[in-house]
Amino acid sequence: MELRYKIYSLLIFIIFGFPCVLEDFRTMKINPWNAYFGTLVTGLAAAFFCFESFIPALISCAGIFTIFFITHKICGNEKLGFGDVKFSLFCGMACGNILWALAGLGVACVFTAMTFFVAKIKGNPFKRLPFVPFLFSGTLAAIICRILI
Repeated sequence: MELRYKIYSLLIFIIFGFPCVLEDFRTMKINPWNAYFGTLVTGLAAAFFCFESFIPALISCAGIFTIFFITHKICGNEKLGFGDVKFSLFCGMACGNILWALAGLGVACVFTAMTFFVAKIKGNPFKRLPFVPFLFSGTLAAIICRILI
């Protein structure tokens, strides 16, 4: 039963998250309703298919959101937009566990840092960089590892 929930959370994350990635690339903003509905649908899948995974998913969702919200307040809107904070709710719920969510966040930060370093070496540093695509890829990697392990 838990494997079905993990696969459903992966599919829900791709369905609701990928449009956010495309929109963030184009406009540097996301439609928060995709993230909200994705969080809701993932939470309902956890409650319906594997209720023992529901509470850890809620804790993960709240924990990652808190980290992003505090970072947003410290750094300001020009460094980390509130769309990234809203998308973190969805990422936390999709990971289903705070440790997997932190692993996904770590992968996202490493991908972002590598992109900045490559751009700096090539002499074209970004003034602004959308973070949702990196957060999506890091969370996706965490969810796939969670399924395989």
